[in-house]
Amino acid sequence: MRTLITVTAATLAALSAARSQEPSPAPTSAASVLRSPTPIHTQVDDPIGGAYGVWTAGPSWKASFHDGFRFYAYAAELAEHPRLGWNTESLSVGGQDLPLGEGRASWTADRHVTEYAALREVYEVRADGVEQRFVLDLRPALAGDLVVTGRVDTNLRAEAQAPRVGALEFRLRGEDCIRYGEALAFDAIGRSTPVATSFDGERIALHVPAAFVAEAVYPLTIDPLTSVHTFAGSNAKILAMTWTGSTLVGSTTAITGFIVQTSASDQDLVAYTCTEAGGTGHNAFQDVTNSWSTRTIDSTEVVATNRWVFAFERFFASSSTIAARVQVLDIAYQPANSGTTLFAASGSIAPRIGGRRDGTVALLVYGGGLSVGLQTVDCASVALAGTINITGIIDRWSVSRAASGTSAWCVLTGYANGSTSAHLIASTATTPIHVVSGNLGAPNSAGLPQVDGDNGRFLATWTDLSTAAQLRRVRAQRFDVSGTTFTLGTVRTVSSVSLLNGLTNGEVAYDFTTQSHWAVTWTTSSSTSLTRTARVARLGYQGGAVESQELYSTTQTVDGIDPFVCFNGNLLVGTRPSFSCGYTAYTQAIAGYNAFHRTFQYAPDAQATTYGSSCSNAVLGDGHPPFAGSQFYNINASVLPANSIAYVSVGVGPTNLPLDVIGMTGCVMLTDPILTLSAPTNASGVALLYIPLNDVPAFIGDLYLQWLWIDPSANALGLVNSRGMHVQVR
Repeated sequence: MRTLITVTAATLAALSAARSQEPSPAPTSAASVLRSPTPIHTQVDDPIGGAYGVWTAGPSWKASFHDGFRFYAYAAELAEHPRLGWNTESLSVGGQDLPLGEGRASWTADRHVTEYAALREVYEVRADGVEQRFVLDLRPALAGDLVVTGRVDTNLRAEAQAPRVGALEFRLRGEDCIRYGEALAFDAIGRSTPVATSFDGERIALHVPAAFVAEAVYPLTIDPLTSVHTFAGSNAKILAMTWTGSTLVGSTTAITGFIVQTSASDQDLVAYTCTEAGGTGHNAFQDVTNSWSTRTIDSTEVVATNRWVFAFERFFASSSTIAARVQVLDIAYQPANSGTTLFAASGSIAPRIGGRRDGTVALLVYGGGLSVGLQTVDCASVALAGTINITGIIDRWSVSRAASGTSAWCVLTGYANGSTSAHLIASTATTPIHVVSGNLGAPNSAGLPQVDGDNGRFLATWTDLSTAAQLRRVRAQRFDVSGTTFTLGTVRTVSSVSLLNGLTNGEVAYDFTTQSHWAVTWTTSSSTSLTRTARVARLGYQGGAVESQELYSTTQTVDGIDPFVCFNGNLLVGTRPSFSCGYTAYTQAIAGYNAFHRTFQYAPDAQATTYGSSCSNAVLGDGHPPFAGSQFYNINASVLPANSIAYVSVGVGPTNLPLDVIGMTGCVMLTDPILTLSAPTNASGVALLYIPLNDVPAFIGDLYLQWLWIDPSANALGLVNSRGMHVQVR
């Protein structure tokens, strides 16, 4: 009842809400669930790393149960975790050992039990630690003190102690780190007694007085209290973060993954479901064993199989080996289904993953040797296909997030000589096919290239140096691929800082609903004010920025990770496109890291509304809201003469001029036109007119439109017009 391995207040604070002057959005679900324990679990063995074991983890600790009980406190600055382990060795009454027999282990998500012949050893996972209990269901036949003895496994120091009521202090470099003891025994009707604790340097023993053993109503429980103190380097650091929403219409589920540094030599992966707005979610996948570390993560979805896919890099310290791994998870995640792990070859590093919006395969891209390896991930049968390679001395790579239909993924590769190439990778059922490639306009030394897009429409971003202008820049280039033809757009500057400051490229995400927009993220750091700032911008169809927002800005000296962004594509009726942005930031007040989510929304006042009166019954509409930078923005009119021609007057201001005087009885001119466009009507009397909304230079403002068409029977002039349409381009 009182056994508890707790965590420090400072460690818990590392993932709590930031100060008021820090980023204002509420923490993401990931930030809150990181303060909750992961379920007790195991995983399949790794062909390189061996057995995974049985593990659980909390916000500043983790614990294993496969070799006795081991509790590890997070210590990001220490070479290994502070550790306190327990292996039950004996149970005695009156100095005589009772047979324990072979322990039989079982567990649920929050409770691990090892049953011996005369004793149950129970561990309960709580939000603030792991509680240890020893339970005797039957009264011993012998009389005398009852003693439970366990062999200790620790890298800490504690003074030997004769049996006494009180705690054992295990210290790290002279500082209290873990306290074990102050034990209590209680029976089935709630009576209790203090329990003496002893330590001989190798074993801890818990001594229950003989009188209580004889008088207790069974079961009898021994419940030592164990706690963790604040110690140097106890705060966990978030090293990487990924986020993927679901593009299934009506779904608002997303998944996020973190790499958490639990010691200087150990990095763990935890993933959670959540909502696309950052709402609280549930544990989905964890990779927290001490047998290996996780170095990088990426995620995507494969819609036709209703599955998410994680790609991550494992490092095996025992053999100094690296290998890429893939985890395939059901989007409708249930705790009983932890997904399937797939194993890429040894030496495969820094994997990236591209999914599909209406197919069953993903594309795994990883480095290794002098090439980049590509493997499709069949998410229906959950298997890796054969490998093809893009050769060359390649030191950086990325892949578009999700392909659709028969379109190809785009893989971007950066070479040691500084050039950057784009490769279209088509997919058959089992093997990716390298379709075509071409060089981008990125200069030598282009840094961290990223790419996203679909159906032959892509945008790449990177960083470069302009020595002439003395600037570091985030650059963007739209490019199209049709067959074997690459069409390169103009290279644009998204952001720039002086050479004295830092600039890091983040990620890029494509809005496949407008087919015209990308969101890009980046981070700047000032060498003078020591301010670190992360931003997100929306680019239009020519790669020009039409709006941007600050994600966070901090003057703390410890950096957070660079921000990520993904598109929320499951548009419900009445909703607008948006991008999910995430980042971590260090907060001095809590001396730790916090994870944040923000939704980057299109301007809510980008809309088209009708106004004025009409001398017709025409119905007006548009294809999607008038977002600046939309290449395919269109307006339409119906209930017009079939197979005819309609005209649109375009102006920058409204008017209200009756046209009776020229023979258009009852008609009103509602815009002062600066140009007139034409559009044919189809057999149903519907006209459709595309009006690209410029992003270079960006047009953000208001247009006033009015349709006009020939109808000889309508009035003396034989012309009819519609109501006006006020188009607010934002």
